[in-house]
Amino acid sequence: MEIQHFCHDEHPLVFNEEERGGPRCWACNEPILGPSYSCIKCERYYHHKSCAELPRELQHPLHPKHPLILFNEMNFFKDKKYSKCEVCKQYRGQYTYGCSLCNFNLHNKCASLPLTIESEVHEHPLTRIWRSMKFTCDLCGKEGNVPYLCVPCNFCIHKSCTSYPRSVKAIRHDHLLHLTYSSLEVHQSVSQFCQLCVQKVDTDYGFYYCLSCDFVVHLDCAMDKENREDINLMKLKDGEYSELENEDLELDESNDSATYIVKKIIVSGDGIEIAKEIKHFSHEHDLKLIDEVENNKKCDGCLRAILPPFYSCVKCSFFLHKSCIELPRKKRHPLHRHSLTLFPKAPCRSMLFWCDACGQLCNGFTYKCNKCDFDLDVQCSLILDILTHKGHEHCLRLSSTRYSQKCDSCNFERSQGFRCITCEFVLDFKCATLPLTARYKQHEHPFILSYAAEDDSGEYYCDICEEERDPKQWFYYCAYCNYPAHPECILGKYPNFKFGVSYTFDCHPHPLTMIHKTKDHHACHKCDGPCDEEFFYQCVSCNFNVHTYKPNCTSCDFESFQVFRCITCEFHYTLNMLHYRILQGRNNTGTPSLLAMLLNMIPKNIIVIFVKNKTQCIDSTTMQIMENQHVCNNEHSLVFNEDERRGILCWACREPVLGPSYSCIKCNKFHHHKSCAELPRELQHPLHPKHSLILFAEWKRVCDKEYSKCEVCKEFLEEYTYGCSHCNFNLHSKCATLPLTIETEVHDHPLTRIY
Repeated sequence: MEIQHFCHDEHPLVFNEEERGGPRCWACNEPILGPSYSCIKCERYYHHKSCAELPRELQHPLHPKHPLILFNEMNFFKDKKYSKCEVCKQYRGQYTYGCSLCNFNLHNKCASLPLTIESEVHEHPLTRIWRSMKFTCDLCGKEGNVPYLCVPCNFCIHKSCTSYPRSVKAIRHDHLLHLTYSSLEVHQSVSQFCQLCVQKVDTDYGFYYCLSCDFVVHLDCAMDKENREDINLMKLKDGEYSELENEDLELDESNDSATYIVKKIIVSGDGIEIAKEIKHFSHEHDLKLIDEVENNKKCDGCLRAILPPFYSCVKCSFFLHKSCIELPRKKRHPLHRHSLTLFPKAPCRSMLFWCDACGQLCNGFTYKCNKCDFDLDVQCSLILDILTHKGHEHCLRLSSTRYSQKCDSCNFERSQGFRCITCEFVLDFKCATLPLTARYKQHEHPFILSYAAEDDSGEYYCDICEEERDPKQWFYYCAYCNYPAHPECILGKYPNFKFGVSYTFDCHPHPLTMIHKTKDHHACHKCDGPCDEEFFYQCVSCNFNVHTYKPNCTSCDFESFQVFRCITCEFHYTLNMLHYRILQGRNNTGTPSLLAMLLNMIPKNIIVIFVKNKTQCIDSTTMQIMENQHVCNNEHSLVFNEDERRGILCWACREPVLGPSYSCIKCNKFHHHKSCAELPRELQHPLHPKHSLILFAEWKRVCDKEYSKCEVCKEFLEEYTYGCSHCNFNLHSKCATLPLTIETEVHDHPLTRIY
């Protein structure tokens, strides 16, 4: 079945009874899972069946003067702001019914709203009033102009507010929160403030509430994905938390399991047993308890100045506070919905991470979520919902909002911080975790964190950088020397950082040490670029240098060490899977790209593979036409077809097959490009010289689990992959066989692959 659609004049849109790829609909921008229309020639213009069959002209009760014509916002307003819908008052790039004479517009969803709906927010059916009239929503308290109305109750509500659920689960509360719009049910206490953002709640309108705990939350705060627990409310009754109990049980067991083994115990004079020597999970050597002060040393866990009692490694410069030794392996934190696991180093290539609470770069211990890319440094992980700080007289509560809050200590804006209910004082995590005392180079006295101007002179400067200071902001001060300074000047640009730490990487046989930038020139041995950032890795044995970060793609700013690079002019081009499609003249939606980078200089019949660390080129025209027993199908052989024209997707690379191919003629499937079918089963690759990589069918190996991540493009894709089972190292077949040199229209010179 085909239809001619106004969005695409060149080809008809063809009906597909069951779309499972989840592409975005061109009309409403929602994922498509079910009946759809699309252009099979262009591989785009996907529509839900209902969206594709929308009438082109509509007579609507909100605008009875003229008919409304359906148009595509994205085509009609290419260089201008999208039109404003008269119902939802929002600007969206989607199909819209509009009257050009009156500048009247309705999004197609808003134009086709049902007249009557049932909603969890009200016990009676709600009727749509198709008349523009100002009203105040009885749920959110904001103004609107086209309401849903319950006539018996005189209850008016926005369409968007009808979707609020009756109950939600917030990550910072143990019980379900119930939708309420009666202040009579609320205890007259601190409950007038939202417990998530710590700002006032107007209880004359709707809010979420826990009666048992007097816990009040704004509607929007409760629905924020950062605050909401992902649970099935249909299967969960209030007080019956089977899934949460299981997770908490697992958490408790993890907390009870020690992070260290005691090797030697001594008994103090008062009979207390003290662990004198231990083996901690974060370090390969035993650690001994030390009571002496170590000057200018940092704890490898929390990255604060080391003070007794602490544990030290006698073989290397590794220190841990006694409190850091006792950190639990798993814990929960109110900033995140999942449990967090303690890692001695960030589980990524650079071993560095940005703390999601204070926003600072760290290389110490991290509490990380295994499901999300969420990290907390040790100091931030220790602060929970309520904070008492010497810098403020009142108790501060954790506040997490969708918008930025300005910290009263540093004037920096963040969405997460601590707010005072009494006086609107805000403190972010960075300032909340500032050390109360600090040392600076050779200065003989400690600096004390100060919260008010040291005098009333009216002139305030930092004695280190000699720049002016804001007297309202916190600073460090030595009273003995009358010496004030910015926190950044005392602590440095990277206070949560320890230089001199060594790591082991695949790119070099010796340990690499993180060092601070010097005046000397250092070239990166991976990308040949200068190591001119604040810090980089260096091998002290052989003067090998490498960036801590990956080179940025000149085209899209994507980071990767696996790049095409122009030796002449420092141009970098990273090949993730989006780029791979662009190089073939296609963008991420499968459409012809205006930025198509042609690889016509590379012969079509050349397959580049790596064998024993050497690049070999195999001319595919010299290969014999033969039946090929293949990794994807052990039952039958794959038979060669000289010219496949149906465009069936290749089982190896998921691209259409048009040309020479292999397939199983008995099963009528397992179609492959000739080049994909003839990929070597085993590969020695320069990115992983330790072990051979074995070719496997990703979909066949993982079944219902998550696909493996490619070390080049960092994508999870359902295609053939070269993998090392010993190291969990994987390369998609496309990425493993990238050519060493390419020519492209985006740059004047040939680009060379840097491994």
